[in-house]
Amino acid sequence: MARGTRRGWGRGIGSLMGPQLNALGIGDKIREYTAPLIWAEIVGPQIASATEVEKVQDGVLYVSTRSSTWAQELNFHKNDIVRRLNQRLGATQTPVITDIRFRNRVAQTKPKREEAPPLIPTPEQLEDTAIPASEMRAIDHSVEVIADPALRERLRKLRRSDARLRYWRIENGWRLCEVCGEMAPPRFPQDGTQNCIRCRLNQQVGRQGS
Repeated sequence: MARGTRRGWGRGIGSLMGPQLNALGIGDKIREYTAPLIWAEIVGPQIASATEVEKVQDGVLYVSTRSSTWAQELNFHKNDIVRRLNQRLGATQTPVITDIRFRNRVAQTKPKREEAPPLIPTPEQLEDTAIPASEMRAIDHSVEVIADPALRERLRKLRRSDARLRYWRIENGWRLCEVCGEMAPPRFPQDGTQNCIRCRLNQQVGRQGS
């Protein structure tokens, strides 16, 4: 839409709110919801490029800014912007926009939490985990002493599953606990130690008791 057309449409908002809409009690609400649509026209391209209207609620326009500097600067000009908005909306007698609240867009953005690695593999992940051929042969050899074929095969599968779980953990950042030697999952955040949960709890209890 051409700029001239938008300006003409903006100036005509007041005249569009005829007595019928005002009588229904929705004229002011329509004016209020129109404010975000003419924000860029009122403040100009430079300010518009550094701001974004989030919402309008109960006469308050909520605007996010590119930086805290922009938010502070625009607060100095808030009254003038409110006046110009109401003038364009045809609401000079009874303003429909009563306040503007500027908020730093960067400050509002919460940092994305680092996703913790999985502690338990899915059956598919476990099945896809490779075991070195030498370890497979060692497992097969270790169960040969069992005479019962069914029991021998069950134990073979169990030992292979244990081996797959161990290698899956290694692939996903697990390391040996520095205290007890058991496999310990990676920590978030990193704290410079590689202790399992049990040893960490024991150390915490020891510090509290000392």
